[in-house]
Amino acid sequence: MKTETIKKVLELKRADFNLAQYALDKGHSVTVDYGMDEDGCTKSKDFNEIKEAADAICDEYHMRIINSDNRQIGCAWVVYGNDDHELVADYTCTKFMDEWWASYEKAYGSEM
Repeated sequence: MKTETIKKVLELKRADFNLAQYALDKGHSVTVDYGMDEDGCTKSKDFNEIKEAADAICDEYHMRIINSDNRQIGCAWVVYGNDDHELVADYTCTKFMDEWWASYEKAYGSEM
């Protein structure tokens, strides 16, 4: 396995990065919202931009998932200091978010 592939697999164990990639794979965009009307990135479709915005904050942020109709279809509260699978401390109850969580649990459930 290539080093880049291993790095990506490890990144996607982080619940927030996994959610971002899942959203992008479904054709959605992601906003990293620091609060107080400050965004790390807005409606991004670039995983690296999202990752950098997420890592630029030191304690917590909201990840907002926006569909092609410009509607928010999910939001996650991300809290640093938790284990990888607990970084998403809470999320909205929507079909999209429930499907993402089921997918994440299926992939990493035995490691949680």
